[in-house]
Amino acid sequence: MSQKVRWLLFIIACFVPGGCATFNGRAPAKTEVVVADGLAPVVNGDVAGARKASLDDAMKSALGLVIGVYVSQEVRVSKALLLEDTILARTQGYIERYSILRESCEDGFYKTSIKAEVRKDDLLAMLNDPLPDPRLPAITVRIIMDETVDGTPFSLHSAENALRTKLADAGFVVAGSSDADIIVR
Repeated sequence: MSQKVRWLLFIIACFVPGGCATFNGRAPAKTEVVVADGLAPVVNGDVAGARKASLDDAMKSALGLVIGVYVSQEVRVSKALLLEDTILARTQGYIERYSILRESCEDGFYKTSIKAEVRKDDLLAMLNDPLPDPRLPAITVRIIMDETVDGTPFSLHSAENALRTKLADAGFVVAGSSDADIIVR
């Protein structure tokens, strides 16, 4: 075997296995490190329950800090229910890791301070998701309106179309058939 072939095989043997072993096809998740506080009342002497509630509150605060930095006010207002019910209810899914910095129990309240790594890409993807709010009822609405102007039938259906548009913009399915769950007359 020639010297060049041996040299080429040596280079391939050194670099190929190492390069393949470290590549998993995914970019590392981007995180934001924040420090947040949580507070919860101690009810009926249940310090353990207050500690857990305080930690949950601190995690929600950590998410809120990241949301406040990366999400516009308009998105926060338009997605307020989504934030409250979906994102803040699943803090563990967006917090990669956390450490407790301080804990204290004073004046009937348990306070927890944490340092958290929030998965901002996942959080922003959820907020920017164009899908309708999953909590909206899965119903079909049909609108039937007889419009009149000064007692004369009006065939442009302006009010009907405006209502249909508002309902569709809110995520409802507006139907033209009699198979609707709700018929508005």
